[in-house]
Amino acid sequence: MEKIKLNISGNIVRIAIPEPLIFDDVKGQLREVCNKNYRLLKSLKFYQLLENKFSVKENNELSIIIESVIDLKSLDEFRGENGKSSIIPDFKLHYGNLRSGEKLISETNIIVLGNLNPGSKLISTKSIFVYGKARGEIHCGNDKNRNSFVFLKENEMAKVRIGGEQFLLEEEEKLSKGNTNLYFRKRGNKVEVRELDEKKVKKLLKEIGFELL
Repeated sequence: MEKIKLNISGNIVRIAIPEPLIFDDVKGQLREVCNKNYRLLKSLKFYQLLENKFSVKENNELSIIIESVIDLKSLDEFRGENGKSSIIPDFKLHYGNLRSGEKLISETNIIVLGNLNPGSKLISTKSIFVYGKARGEIHCGNDKNRNSFVFLKENEMAKVRIGGEQFLLEEEEKLSKGNTNLYFRKRGNKVEVRELDEKKVKKLLKEIGFELL
């Protein structure tokens, strides 16, 4: 059976319903998907049902299912009430692990809720946040975005580059607590690292438009 797919961008989840699912199957699967991803979806603000074969009445039933499980607003209704939407997603969210050989490239901030496996790569012109074990390659920032940073929940020999500078592993040896909650930032011609507490981590995420529960 084809599965409902969630596409998260900024604070919006777009829900794609593949054909040829019948309506009763969709209702059950949609409720299951919302419950399974509750913690992730709760951090967002809006949802949008993408175009499908169902009637307006049936789509309204699907909206009721979503809103009964998670406190999200319909993006289409929000636009109808306020005219042109002012929402500009400022991060790309990847939910799950990045496998070896996978590459994620973005012109905005990247948030990975999962592990970065060896052989995987993240590239962003802005900042990168990995809330998991990081063992791949990470490259962020450029001449226009000099304040870019990298946050790693757990660093396991990840290769970190900010702008044109590579992080040197000997800098990490100066840390007192180990390899968790590490914040990498470029200062001068060197990438430096320090440890952050959970409160500061949430503040950093909030600054790029994402609130971690």
